[in-house]
Amino acid sequence: MKKFQKFNQSQQMKHQYFEIYHYSGLDDTNININSHYHSHYEIYIFIDGSIDYVVEGNLYSLKPRDVLFISPHDNHYPILNTSTGKYERIVIWLSKEYMDELYKLDNNIYFSFNKCRELNNKLIRLDKSRWQPLYALLLMVIDEYYSNNMSKDLLCYSLISQFLVHLNRSVYFQGPFVINKSSDDLLNKIISYITTNATNDLSLEKISSEFYISKYYLSHLFKEKIGVSVYSYILQRRLTIAKNMILSNVPISKIYEQCGFKDYAGFYRAFKKEFGLSPNEFKKLYQKNIAN
Repeated sequence: MKKFQKFNQSQQMKHQYFEIYHYSGLDDTNININSHYHSHYEIYIFIDGSIDYVVEGNLYSLKPRDVLFISPHDNHYPILNTSTGKYERIVIWLSKEYMDELYKLDNNIYFSFNKCRELNNKLIRLDKSRWQPLYALLLMVIDEYYSNNMSKDLLCYSLISQFLVHLNRSVYFQGPFVINKSSDDLLNKIISYITTNATNDLSLEKISSEFYISKYYLSHLFKEKIGVSVYSYILQRRLTIAKNMILSNVPISKIYEQCGFKDYAGFYRAFKKEFGLSPNEFKKLYQKNIAN
């Protein structure tokens, strides 16, 4: 019998390396999941329901056996089309630290994420022959992850690694096909521009002038396609960069200027509002987790 987890609304990792959730949707289909992003990698495996999913402004109409590869900084959210209560999926969160450790053993570990970024397509639909062994492996991971078995962390580490290898092989041999994707070339260019210039002085006026569009149209485009304002999107990018710099032991006093903030007070308020901790509190918590 399947065992489902309660929906994690925080969208922040607590485990140092990976987390896995099997959701049924029966208790959370009415939750309004807004556009969000995080600093870890996410593999989203769709199993059942009627769902559209938006990643970085691209709309995907999901079918069973679809897999989405969501990289750090990617804004994403589901659009629930079902009134039946069916919304089954498996979500895997992978920290950059964990992925980098695996990269030391296998430099192909980022293959699927890199390929999807290269093709600007986050989705692969697995055929049945490849789906069955991967799904069986996922159920083994979930069963072990939520058990009290001796050495469960080590076994989960091994099983997750196996899953990533087999998933990468599936993408390599099958290929990430563009399926029911609604894309906006202008939006993609604007997102690329913001990503490249996130630490510079950016404004509605500057971006709209760069692409010869009105400020109103630019604001409408982001709200409609990504679900957040242009300002919020830029702020999210800057805060993620700042977070990664803290994790890389860059002095906090030097971070705000390098991330596009005009002063430390503004950076402090924005960081605490976004992550629930001050920059110093976040750094101490990270160092404590590493020590443990």
